[in-house]
Amino acid sequence: CPGGAISGEVKKPHSIDPAKCLKCGACMEKCRFGAISKV
Repeated sequence: CPGGAISGEVKKPHSIDPAKCLKCGACMEKCRFGAISKV
């Protein structure tokens, strides 16, 4: 994430800070599980 909005530990759920999110979509492309959707 270029904005540093994603935080979490390896092999555990991560969270996205909406205040830091640039809405670039990089996290949606990287997520192997399709767990992120654009709102």
